[in-house]
Amino acid sequence: MPTTMNDPKKKEGWPNEPNKRCDKVYLDTELSYPIAAKDAYFGVAGYFRDTDLSKVNDKRRKPLAESKAYQTISKLSADIFNQDLYMISNVEIDIELALQSDDFMLHQEKEKDKFVLEISDCRLIVKTVDLMDGLSLDIARKLDVEPARYGIRKSFMKSLFITGGRYDFSANLFTEEVPRRVRDIELTASGRTYPQYPYNLDYKNNNYARAYHDAQEHLGLACTTESNGLSYSMFKTDFCLYVFQMTNAQCCL
Repeated sequence: MPTTMNDPKKKEGWPNEPNKRCDKVYLDTELSYPIAAKDAYFGVAGYFRDTDLSKVNDKRRKPLAESKAYQTISKLSADIFNQDLYMISNVEIDIELALQSDDFMLHQEKEKDKFVLEISDCRLIVKTVDLMDGLSLDIARKLDVEPARYGIRKSFMKSLFITGGRYDFSANLFTEEVPRRVRDIELTASGRTYPQYPYNLDYKNNNYARAYHDAQEHLGLACTTESNGLSYSMFKTDFCLYVFQMTNAQCCL
């Protein structure tokens, strides 16, 4: 699982950070990467997908049970690192890493022995490129005229406390409570309503096809050979995530 940069304040094992960076990284991993990547390369980051939901985290526990020491490699999930450009030479970057609480990092049964996570060694792997002398001089001349600029897409996540017993509720996005039982959901931005035709959800009678299709469509996975592993049945029972396309740049919420 991609590692986060900041150490949020700990409360009952879950991050209490303003932008909920840890939860955002988790959702980015689940929704943005195909199953092929999750079942292959992401194993080195400690990601193991459980197909049997009755044995949650069973595959993740096995590698740790074989040895007290476990080696893993993961990317740093920070806005500056989530873009394709290389940093110019002789730039100083300060990176501060802090460990999450054990309750958040280790999913374990309460009646079993208590386990803790300790980092014995940590190294930063940096990818570098050797440039031709002529190109290096061109870059140096441009830097004399203007500073280097990097386009960064900054995103954030905020948690909402969800209460039960309510069937409709109007609230400003990410500021107030939303209902636990959702029958219809829509967003209003710049005078436009998303989706244009309202949902009429009834999960008990399996009426949620359009919400599932829109989620996969706006993630760029509908009618393709790629998959993020979120099946139609999983959307109903465990992973109900609504996705809205709100701009022409294919940005989704």
